[in-house]
Amino acid sequence: MGKTIRVFGFPGGVSAAEVKSFLERLTGSGTIYAIKVRQPKKGGPRVYAIVQFTAERHARRVITLTGDRLYYGRSYLKAFEVAQDIVPRPRASLHSISDLKMYFGCQVSPNKFSVLWSVENVCVSFGTGMRKLHFSMNW
Repeated sequence: MGKTIRVFGFPGGVSAAEVKSFLERLTGSGTIYAIKVRQPKKGGPRVYAIVQFTAERHARRVITLTGDRLYYGRSYLKAFEVAQDIVPRPRASLHSISDLKMYFGCQVSPNKFSVLWSVENVCVSFGTGMRKLHFSMNW
């Protein structure tokens, strides 16, 4: 599937969304599968991001660019390969249904359902061999 790398050198206080948007400008939209931003273990002003890409070529591109002096603002970045992925063995869902409305509640009689809360624009993903349904919603 993809490849996971560690990108070091981001200034303190940077969010995962900012790192994702910066890296996707280099590799293309939707190329990052998962991302984590962490503080260094010994302290210090620079943070690092662990980034799992959807394809190995995107990770190679970032590693190549950091070898050629890649900067985030005034911060110089370095990238290294990581042995473990953030999401081990990610599966691609075969089917997806979007723009659904989900109701949360309880059945109070054989013919009546009492709604406690509902949410719109829900996406359900599932596939053959997957034992779980994945619900995605905005909150």
